[in-house]
Amino acid sequence: MMKIFYRCLAALCCLSWAGIALAKEDASWDRVALIVTGIQDPKPEPTTREQSIELLTKGLAAFDEAYAAALKVDPENPMRWEAALFDAMTRPSRQIIGLPPPEKTHFTLADILEASDAPAGTKAKASYLNVMNAADAPEMDLATWVGMAEKHLKKFPLLESNEDVRGKLAQSKILIKLTEKPMDLKFTATDGREVDLEKMRGKVVLIDFWATWCPLCIAALPQVRQVYKEQQAHGFEVVGISLDSEKEVMDAFVKENAMPWPQYYDGKGWENNISSKYGISQLPAMWLIDKKGMLASIHGEHNLAEKVAQLLKE
Repeated sequence: MMKIFYRCLAALCCLSWAGIALAKEDASWDRVALIVTGIQDPKPEPTTREQSIELLTKGLAAFDEAYAAALKVDPENPMRWEAALFDAMTRPSRQIIGLPPPEKTHFTLADILEASDAPAGTKAKASYLNVMNAADAPEMDLATWVGMAEKHLKKFPLLESNEDVRGKLAQSKILIKLTEKPMDLKFTATDGREVDLEKMRGKVVLIDFWATWCPLCIAALPQVRQVYKEQQAHGFEVVGISLDSEKEVMDAFVKENAMPWPQYYDGKGWENNISSKYGISQLPAMWLIDKKGMLASIHGEHNLAEKVAQLLKE
């Protein structure tokens, strides 16, 4: 489980450093590559959350220093695009571990996509990351994103991680339908409570798809707990959908972290019956349901208090 936590925390994927020529007169980019490899495949692997955070903090700080130094020594080396991609990939993780990004952003995803000397594989991964980041943007219109994703798939059809994009596409089509009629959700919670969205009409409901191994889910928990405490008496409820595969771990976490709302659990992990039905392919996913039972937001984790307060007024 700690291996899963670390990899989720580091937002890791394989980067193709091999095959890119290093400057013979300087090993600066070689050092960058070694640091990235160490972050991707740490030896020994961390065994606690604290070790995971410490390991990633030190690794990214070393990467920042080596990346900036390599650009000064050999600014035209094609490896700069792999480093830029890695930098973009790990930006969200910095927020979780409290490590500020460098003051200067050397290159953006757009720079990678426009670069004439960026490897095709690097461009494909940059396009993928750009599309997935857009999917998580609160202001992104679903129909617009669908067009963006289809364009990516057409241009880079062989990228292995495209399965994520296809999953998001399928989910987006489900979400568009959910905005047309009240959402249907009914189950018996782990503590025996009966949950039925139809019977919760007149209330604002947050459906929280989460797992104990998901760092971003854990980071969002204090916000959810606070809004629940402040607004439950006014008609706000939370429903948890756990993608954990070990019930004892989930039960202990729920108890230790004061999560009094009902939880759905079937032990199937990513094959969870409810999350699969709605095409959930990334955690956390927080959906807000309005008083009429309609899907009001798929980005409840952003400005949750303000969104709930507004929906309660409607």
